[in-house]
Amino acid sequence: MRLSTQNALMVMGVTKGFFLLRRGARPSRCFEKWSVGLRIALVMVLVLLASTAVAQSGPYPTKPVRVIVGFAPGGGMDIAGRLLGQKMTELWGKSVLVENRPGASTGIATRAVIEAVPDGYTVLYNSNTMVVNQLMNPNAGYDIERELLPVINVAWQPT
Repeated sequence: MRLSTQNALMVMGVTKGFFLLRRGARPSRCFEKWSVGLRIALVMVLVLLASTAVAQSGPYPTKPVRVIVGFAPGGGMDIAGRLLGQKMTELWGKSVLVENRPGASTGIATRAVIEAVPDGYTVLYNSNTMVVNQLMNPNAGYDIERELLPVINVAWQPT
């Protein structure tokens, strides 16, 4: 008996499909039920994935973003914040407004961000000063670990 290419591939376990069946064999009833169940589960997963994609919000940002800097205009943090804001405006195509709120060793800027609407459109650009402030003044009126969420470390400056 001469072995055809398809039969040889089936003997080696290589087929075009997922399951390997002998030529002319009829799948068992158990296999048919499992196959139908698998199809139903696959359809349900696809429907769930499609519904979560619809429920997600649109692209960020949809309105101007405020970056609050806790230092005076013209300083190193202000310049870095403005350069960052300029690049973010170019990338997003939406305005990024940089505001300076100096005073109380960055406490005023930190408080302004904590009191802002928590919608992700008010961002604090600050240094580790706010951590030191909270350690030195436990009555600062805020808890940065509980009330702020770190997003990214923008720059590292050697001491």
